[in-house]
Amino acid sequence: MSAKHVVHWCLTRRLDAIDLSSSTDTRDFLACALSKVNGSPLLQVAVESHRWFGDFDYGSETGALQRLELRIVQDGDGNVYVGEVKAATEVRHGRGVYLQVAGFVELYEGWWRDGVREGRGRCSGGSGMVYDGDFLGGQWHGKGTLRLKDGTMYEGGFKASKREGEGLVTQPNGDREKGYFFDNQAIG
Repeated sequence: MSAKHVVHWCLTRRLDAIDLSSSTDTRDFLACALSKVNGSPLLQVAVESHRWFGDFDYGSETGALQRLELRIVQDGDGNVYVGEVKAATEVRHGRGVYLQVAGFVELYEGWWRDGVREGRGRCSGGSGMVYDGDFLGGQWHGKGTLRLKDGTMYEGGFKASKREGEGLVTQPNGDREKGYFFDNQAIG
């Protein structure tokens, strides 16, 4: 596949729309993931070499500079991470895309802090579920939107990956119900 075709493939697809169960072209997935991470679809050259390809300096909360590198990492189970890591430890940190294929299929695009999902992100699973919102400590936490395979959608608060606080449920037929949730259950 030429670089032009890879760029077109990337620009015309959302990562959560890729059929992960039947996709056999890892190169295309990685090129697309790289374009989402860096904002430039022209990084497919790095995919062909399968090695790190750049250093970036970012300010940390303490004001000290820390060195981040953009990497492609595949573990022994076949899971793939494309994104920023701490240079010294290679821990996921910054923006990245993670494809989990071991156990159940899941795709995460978003922010990482010290190896844990933290900040804004989008997670989609093989079950058809899509969560777009805030993460804290690797869990859905804060404001977000959860879409289920059947078309049901919840917009509102989350705590520890459960619906919590004020929220709006929209049914597939368009019916909408606003209410409060505690421990994933509607309470009024």
